[in-house]
Order: sequence, then structure tokens, then C-alpha cells
Amino acid sequence: MTNNKQEKECMKRFTDIMLAGEETGKSIDEVAEKLFEEYNIIRKQPKQENKQQEVCEMPDEGYRHSKVEKLTDNQFKELDVLKCSLQAENNKQIRKWGIQTHHIMEWLAFTTEELGELSQAISEHYYRKGKAKKVYYEAIQTATLALKIAEMYYPLFIEEASDE
Repeated sequence: MTNNKQEKECMKRFTDIMLAGEETGKSIDEVAEKLFEEYNIIRKQPKQENKQQEVCEMPDEGYRHSKVEKLTDNQFKELDVLKCSLQAENNKQIRKWGIQTHHIMEWLAFTTEELGELSQAISEHYYRKGKAKKVYYEAIQTATLALKIAEMYYPLFIEEASDE
């Protein structure tokens, strides 16, 4: 299957899952879990590298993960999954709020609020046994808003580039 076909299949499956989730009263977390289960069926598995992740021992000062991996930029190896998650979040936002028009400072405020929620999720994960999936979902929500701003500014970027 080509990437384009995979993306279309992923979005079709997501739409089906979201509709089913809304009809049965499932939470967005449950719907997202099902999406990933479904999507893994068609997703190409990345090659496993035999590279050991470095692990740091953390001092025992209240709860912290006893072993914390140094997180490394994965160079968008999972871009197909990320794009699917971003599109799904965009669709969810449009269903909830409709197509929105706001002043740029309002878009900035919305994105800053989402970044604060991402910060809280990371802290909860690190210090209080929070769930990694909460960090993932908050990162996707933040990225979705940031990409909406980038898309709104893209015509201005092109206009400026053509003037140079």
C-alpha cells in the first residue's frame, strides 16, 4: 500500500471509530486506543535498531520514574502515525467548535493553554505516575494548533518570499 493509500485508509478507519465511539459514549482516550489498534494492522513496522537507549538513575526524592530514558529525536520515523493523529485531532476540533476565525493573539492564547496542559501532563508522568498516553494526546493537541497557525501564515510566508 502506498503512503497516500495508507493515510486514506487510516482516516477512514478513524472516522468509523470516532462515529462508533460517539454512539457508544466512549471517551476520546478509548477511541484513540482503538484507532492505534486498528492502524497497527496496516502500518509498516519500522526497522528495529540494535541501539541501546541510555538510561539514567534518578535520586529517590519522592516519586520519580526510577529509570528515565533520555528521549531522542526520532526524526519523524512515525510520521504516518503522527499525521493520522493530527488529522484526527483536527477533525475532533472542527466537530466540536466548527471552522474558527480568531485574532492571531487568540490563536496564540489557545496554543499557550495547550502547551500548559502538555507541561502538566509531562510533570504528572514524571513525578506522579501519570500516563504516557496523556502526554502524547496533549502533544498532538498542541501540535495541531501550532500547525493551524503555520497554515494560516503560509500565504504570508509565500508572499514575503516572492517579494525578496
